Amino acid sequence: MAVRRSNARVCGSGWNGRGWAGLLTWKTCLFCLLMLALPGLGRAQDSLRIERVGLGDYYSFGEPTAVRVHIPAASHAQSIELKFILRSGNNSARRETSREDRFSEHVEAAAGQPLDVEAPILIPQAAWLELEVTAATSGGQAIGDTRRDLKDLKPLFNGPYLVAIYCTDDATCRSVQSQVAFGENGTASSQMKPELRLNTFRDARAEWWEYAPARTLVLAGPISGFSSGEREALE
Repeated sequence: MAVRRSNARVCGSGWNGRGWAGLLTWKTCLFCLLMLALPGLGRAQDSLRIERVGLGDYYSFGEPTAVRVHIPAASHAQSIELKFILRSGNNSARRETSREDRFSEHVEAAAGQPLDVEAPILIPQAAWLELEVTAATSGGQAIGDTRRDLKDLKPLFNGPYLVAIYCTDDATCRSVQSQVAFGENGTASSQMKPELRLNTFRDARAEWWEYAPARTLVLAGPISGFSSGEREALE
């Protein structure tokens, strides 16, 4: 029986210097390509989005409700038109739209800078709510759109009242919440009033209507860093 010899070699310790140099070159090129791609990937992840609605997810009927929208940076300065479409209905299971409210906001964006915008909307009484936000340049070029189901939004109507507590660290927030809810001693026998709602927030608001859901504001942190506009909003 004739035996055929194969010229193939197993890749391993038999590699010569040129083989290892080639592998090193290939890895270096791959690393460089990844480094070039990462900034682009980061930019791709930055998109139009709804950051928050209401004051700690609370809102009041008939009062302005603040919506915070993040707009990604553009390569050049531009005028942006934001449109807010609030769809609502009375059947949360079938989610048929029985009402549609529209609001708009015009903003100016600087080149290379992302923008966070606070805009007021009015939210009606409904079994289900969904908010859609679209952004486009003043020339009509689409920037993006985003949606958020508002099922976690908490209405304040006919009884419940909200105490909003400004604090800057967890320990202070917990302490003040306990004192407001159960009294200064905070004893186990104390009972929180059923109509009372508590919410903490860490950053100042720029407009007065952003505090609209709150019946009472408690300042348990320094406000020396507030701007004149933020101080005026509080007052």
